[in-house]
Amino acid sequence: MKISCLCFTSAKPIKPPERRTLDVDSPQAFEQAMRELPVAVHLVRVSDLANMREFKEMIIDRGTKNKHKGLTEYLLGRGDGKVQMIDGNYNDVGQLKRGINTLLANAELKKERNAFIIGVNQELFREIWDDGDRIPVAAPVRSNTETYCSSADQTSGFLQEIIARCAIPPGLKDEFIGASPEADQVRMWIMIASQNDAPVLIQGDTGTGKEVVARQTHKYSKQRLADRFFAINCGAIPKELFESELFGYEPGSYTGAGPRLKKGLWELADKGTLFLDEIGDLQLNHQVKILRALEDGCIKRVGGVEDIKVSTRIIAATNRDLQAMVRDGQFREDLYYRLRGLLIRTPALRDHKDDVPLLAQFFWNKTTKGKREKLPDALLNELGLYGWPGNARELRMVLNTLNAIFPDDGLKVEQLKFVFNYAGHGFPVTRNDAAEKSMAVVKADCWRHLKKVDDVVHATRQAIQSIMKSQQLDKSAVDSFQETLAWRIGELERLCQERLLFHTEQTFGIVRSFREDITRFQRMLREEVPQAREYWDKTLAGECEAVLSAIFREGEGMLGKG
Repeated sequence: MKISCLCFTSAKPIKPPERRTLDVDSPQAFEQAMRELPVAVHLVRVSDLANMREFKEMIIDRGTKNKHKGLTEYLLGRGDGKVQMIDGNYNDVGQLKRGINTLLANAELKKERNAFIIGVNQELFREIWDDGDRIPVAAPVRSNTETYCSSADQTSGFLQEIIARCAIPPGLKDEFIGASPEADQVRMWIMIASQNDAPVLIQGDTGTGKEVVARQTHKYSKQRLADRFFAINCGAIPKELFESELFGYEPGSYTGAGPRLKKGLWELADKGTLFLDEIGDLQLNHQVKILRALEDGCIKRVGGVEDIKVSTRIIAATNRDLQAMVRDGQFREDLYYRLRGLLIRTPALRDHKDDVPLLAQFFWNKTTKGKREKLPDALLNELGLYGWPGNARELRMVLNTLNAIFPDDGLKVEQLKFVFNYAGHGFPVTRNDAAEKSMAVVKADCWRHLKKVDDVVHATRQAIQSIMKSQQLDKSAVDSFQETLAWRIGELERLCQERLLFHTEQTFGIVRSFREDITRFQRMLREEVPQAREYWDKTLAGECEAVLSAIFREGEGMLGKG
């Protein structure tokens, strides 16, 4: 018997899946087919899995994948010299392709040579088979330099041009660790941010690498002096000292001021980068001063009368919901949008758990200074099951404790569980007792996703309103704004890739239509400014309000208020 198959490999350059026919008439024929492509994903109809289950000596059947877990968690590091097989349990082509690409990327990084068989339903298989001439979604390109581009980005020619300029240096992959699409996207935006001087806002949970992102953005910024990176924690400095720390002071300008002039960090970072960590902790009066410095490009020392011109690139970071703070009057809206020139989100570890083994091995090498054996696969698999509420920082602390308590090689899972218990983390769940996400958790994921969409739409509207206020728009102003608009479109495009997180198809359709209309506006602005103005006034401004209202209603409904 012969069955149809789509074969994915990590070939360079990226290629569409190869249409193949697998011979499953005999164990010998099946084994020969698997040997032809030893590192590949063979996609088949789920109904065809039964025909291969007879080859028990060559296959390990992993059953049905939990929808909320990745393929890597089930299939990697468990080869035992046999083909790994699973019912993928996918309903979305984009998620399936991203899962396959992440699996292959991790297999390549771990140098694991194994064949994988994934079953999908008839409709999904037929859609990919018929779409065989297109590049897979979000396929990572692995080479000495890496350019990330997903098929969704192709709707924006301008964004594609920007991405095409962003070769990912191999050194960046050694600093921001991960082979997942989420890690790829962060590295892509680091390189985009490094090529211009717009302020950058980094948002993410504690321990997700926000300072790493800031430092790498500065490192690859050619227009910035390499030795001028300064960081300040906005919540760690007493409020009465914050202004002098940031802007400096003139001699004897206030009680406690020294007899000598002191330059502040903003001035010291001239022609370099100033990293404002925990920007959400700023006092309102300090927010005003930072806004003024951003708008004027000048600072004034405490007790000084002269404006000092500086060319300091500002990167801010926060783990707080600045949107909610703006609504509550705790953070200035004008400062928020000024800082949000470019937004980079650092994903929580629970959202890219396939990267846990890579991060764990990286931190283990640093902790042990390379003097101990690598972590066993059994421990890496166990680490991948934990939720990591403290993210990478928590992972590193667990490994530090493991190294301190058990200094001998030959580590076992029981020792890792002891460390979890000792540190008060609780045991990671096992595959056997892992439960499906409750509806409440699924709704929470959707709600967080809609908040991101709402933020991008607000930022898009604010940016267009600002440019439309100008009576005369010269080419340089339009070109500069085009890049800003391309970033906003890019954010919407990536959010639209997570179709299932829109909760309802109707809301997804509204947002996708808005994204297309923004792209149309972008083209008009490039070709005919008066036409773009008219389109904004008569159509797009109203559509912004309609999209925001739809998102609000959806969110209220999920929270049980609608």
